[in-house]
Amino acid sequence: MNEHAPALPEPDAAARAALDAAQEALAILIRLHDREADAALITGLKGIQAGTLFAALLGSRTGKQAAGLLQSALDALPEAADPHVLDRLAVDYAEIYLTNGFRIAPEASVWLTDEGLERQEPMFEVRDWYTHYG
Repeated sequence: MNEHAPALPEPDAAARAALDAAQEALAILIRLHDREADAALITGLKGIQAGTLFAALLGSRTGKQAAGLLQSALDALPEAADPHVLDRLAVDYAEIYLTNGFRIAPEASVWLTDEGLERQEPMFEVRDWYTHYG
């Protein structure tokens, strides 16, 4: 820690609980964007009632509606996600993050290659640049 920085006050119990809930929600968002859903993720989201968690954190009407839709989608999934369900979710993930098939950009930017893949060519160009210039 910087010796010249002022000491930060310890949060009270209510603030600590809010921070913990926000941390849990952020970890869920990171995982959802990171890779395709697997059975453990689905089980975990259903177990913690992820939609309810987000509804508690999101103050706007739109946020609460989105959280309700998430919970409805989770409730519609079978208790044990079978390979068919996971395959359908993997296709959706690819359509969102890799091929721009739904015409939405979760990163608010769409860089498509000639093959319709998102960010592939720019990533390879940067990697080649690093390799070339060390």
